[in-house]
This record gives sequence, structure tokens and C-alpha cells, in this order.
Amino acid sequence: MKFFMFMFFMTNVIFSGIIALGLIQYNHNENISNSKIFLLSLGLGPAFTAIVLYWLLFLFPYKSNIFYFVAVLLFYFLILLIIIFHQRLNWSKDPANLKKPFYLIKQFAILTKNNTTKVFFIVVIAIGLVLSIYPTFIRYSKVYLLKPLVGHDVQSYGTEGKIYYKEKTFKHKYNGEHQKSGYISFSKHSPLFPLLLTWEKIAGSMVGKDTDYYFKSITPFYGLLIVIFVFSVLSMKSIYLALLGSAALFSSSVFFSKFFSYHIDLFRIYFFSTALFFLASSIETKDRMQIILFCITSGFSAASHSIGAIVSGFSGLIFFLFYEDEMISRIKYFFFIIFSLFILGGFHYFYDTIWGTGWIF
Repeated sequence: MKFFMFMFFMTNVIFSGIIALGLIQYNHNENISNSKIFLLSLGLGPAFTAIVLYWLLFLFPYKSNIFYFVAVLLFYFLILLIIIFHQRLNWSKDPANLKKPFYLIKQFAILTKNNTTKVFFIVVIAIGLVLSIYPTFIRYSKVYLLKPLVGHDVQSYGTEGKIYYKEKTFKHKYNGEHQKSGYISFSKHSPLFPLLLTWEKIAGSMVGKDTDYYFKSITPFYGLLIVIFVFSVLSMKSIYLALLGSAALFSSSVFFSKFFSYHIDLFRIYFFSTALFFLASSIETKDRMQIILFCITSGFSAASHSIGAIVSGFSGLIFFLFYEDEMISRIKYFFFIIFSLFILGGFHYFYDTIWGTGWIF
């Protein structure tokens, strides 16, 4: 269980935090708050880790576990170096820019200074949440995480993730079968989701651990992110509407049951929903940061499922048709969107169609 906590903290918190800091650097107009970018980025750490691992396995197959593990760490280290370099340039131009990466800390300091009573109640509520969530976590870790990877298509994704770990190649994915085991891959989707299990296996090999707890935690984690995202969006209209919307989600027995079953649905629905939201908001606000977020989320929506790939392609076309700006600007953004889709997920479908199983054709 300690290794599961380490994996969760490293991938979902540290890596996501680095992505968040990188995005905040370029949030100049702040049409979307830095706190919302931070919340959205909680789901980007695992996705970026999986897509980096995809390109590593595709371009450099049959390498050792330590090669892939170090390469992923170097990816995030490189992002940190870029952030630091960018900040040093900003500080040299204007010392006031120092506040950007420490936005949340600054906001808390202001809140503490001017609203002592409010902070007290926030702390009390936070302690209450921790005390109420802790027993749930204990039961979750002792019951949910110990269940085997069976049920619907997750058994297939789990098998694929283990094959990627053992073989260090996508050869069987694009051939349609794994000859050593006789396993036939029926999934035509990008391997983003099963690569999270591959990542857990690779990281575990560094310390002699062979578990799948982290992979099992992906479903409820992205389920919570969906609730947080819905609350965040609806709160722009009304806090009461946000509470009602969140309660409506949990009142659905189907949605609630997804938290306790191993499945790709909540993972792909999170990126599908956020991509559609940023498609609409980027067209309306013409904000560059929201266009970047649309590119990222639609890319990962494509990478998580074939339906997401098709919708993301049409979304790029919709952006081009309805984005009100000069034709040169629209073409520039359109090619940027297509490039993002290709790098973050679309390449799999292109390669599979021409040199692989033929995808859905």
C-alpha cells in the first residue's frame, strides 16, 4: 500500500502540479483562473505520463525498465527547467511576476489576513472531511483495491498493459494478436489507458514491487475529477446550481456505481467533457489559454477512446468554422489543434489504419 501511495502522489500530484505550473506561466489574460487550471491539471499528470510512455515504447522499443522510468522523469524535469528559465526571464523584466507560480499560496495568505473567521471555518470543514474520508479510504484500500481486474473490458486493458510491460513494444497491438499467449486484442482504441498499468509495473520494478493498485484507482480518481469539474463550471453561474449539479451526478445509481467498478468510462468521459467545454469557451472568449486547454483535452480524449478521436476531429473542424477571427489566425489555430491531436493521440489511429489492423475501417 505504501508503493500505491507513492505512485499516486508522484503521478497524480507531483507530475500534475508540474503541468499546472507550466500552464499557469502562459495564463496571461486569466479569463480562466489559475485555481481552475490547477484543478483541471490534476487529471493531466497521468495522461501526459502515459502518452510520453507511448512515444518512448514506439520510438525506442525493447529497452530496460530503468530506461523508460528515467526518461519519464526527465520529461517532467525538462518542463521544470523550462518553467524556471521562463520565470527568471519574467523576474528580470518585472519582479511582480514572481507571484504567478505561487498564486494559490498568495490567495490563501490574503484570505488569512482579511477573513480570519472564514479561514477558521474552512480549516474546521477540511478537518471534518479528512476525518470522514479516512474510514472510507481504509475500506477502499482493503476491499476495492484487492479485487482482481475482472469485469467488462478492463480485463482486456489490464492484459494489454501487462503485455506492454513485458514486451516493451506495440507489435502485438498493431498485429492484432499476441502470439506467445494467444491473446487477441479486440480494442481499436489508443493504448493510453492500459499504459497507466504499464507505468505502474515499470515504476514498481525499480523497488521490487509488482502491483496493480494504482491502475485500479484511476476509475474513482477521474470520477471525482468529473464531479469537481462539474462543480467548477456550474459555480460560475451559482454556487447553489453547482451543489445541485454535483448532487444530481451522485444521485445517479449508474454514475455512482462506476466508482466501484474497474472501467475506462470515467477516464475517457472526463477528457471528453472537458474537451467539449473548452471548445465552446475558447470560441466564445478567444482566450489563448483556453485554446491550449482545448487542444490538450481533445488530444487526450482521442487517445483514450475511438469515439473521442472521431469527436475531436469534428471539434477541430467546428472550431475552424465558428472561431471569429481573420482567416490566417483561424488557419494557424486549426493546424495547431490538428498537430496537438496527432501528437497526443491521433497518431495511433493514423498508424493503425495504414500499417496496423485497419482501425475501424
